[in-house]
Amino acid sequence: MFNSLFPPAKNISDGSEAKSDVHVELCNASIKIHSQNNNTLKRLLLQQKQNAPYKLILDSVDLTCSRGERIGIIGHNGSGKSTLLRAIAGIYPLTSGTVSRSGTVSVNMERGSGLDGELNLRQNIQLNLANTGRYHLYSQQVVDEVLHYAELSKFSEQPLKLLSSGMMARLSFAISMIGDADIMLLDEAFATGDAKFIKKSTALMRERIDSMALLFFVSHQLESVQETCSRTILMANGRVIGDGDTDDMVREYGKIIKSR
Repeated sequence: MFNSLFPPAKNISDGSEAKSDVHVELCNASIKIHSQNNNTLKRLLLQQKQNAPYKLILDSVDLTCSRGERIGIIGHNGSGKSTLLRAIAGIYPLTSGTVSRSGTVSVNMERGSGLDGELNLRQNIQLNLANTGRYHLYSQQVVDEVLHYAELSKFSEQPLKLLSSGMMARLSFAISMIGDADIMLLDEAFATGDAKFIKKSTALMRERIDSMALLFFVSHQLESVQETCSRTILMANGRVIGDGDTDDMVREYGKIIKSR
């Protein structure tokens, strides 16, 4: 029963309790951040951060996505693909606009997302369930199953920060699979580790993709997007510059790559 479930942020309306159908809708969704990230304690105390220039990383995105769709998201590095997923999940709060969704969400993104390096593995699983608003799923059996699947049972009392990158990725993947969800947000390669683990995690993920009501798939592997998705969103500079048939969007992206 694997799947990570993120709670709605303040600017997200989650109608999963009384939903008529699974959907995600973004209206004029924008996110801006300080373009300067060297905010030292002295700078913060002097309140100079308020004067720092802003940078749009998601710019006025309008999307409507419904049950049954498999949606690819493509574009060059820094185009806003992963930011869009985080906005849908509620990980990144919007500066303006709204995100509305109906259905529970499974998020599989970068390793270590939402985890605490100072806590041990058991505590991190418990923390993730609490932070994602699904603490009712917590039990010692669930924790044991996650650790067993990630092949990390013997490291259960070890601080997360001592794990190798591969071990952390396996733990993140296993945590992301807890429970059942309607909407999957999948960012790039989801399988990592040795050949055995890659085989079983790929099989599980493919099974989840097939059964998911709504899928968003970010990848630079265009063939994988074409195999998985019938609709694709093309992004550049935080904007949606194309939205349609996957093969058409891949061709458009190819033209952009050649022109750069």
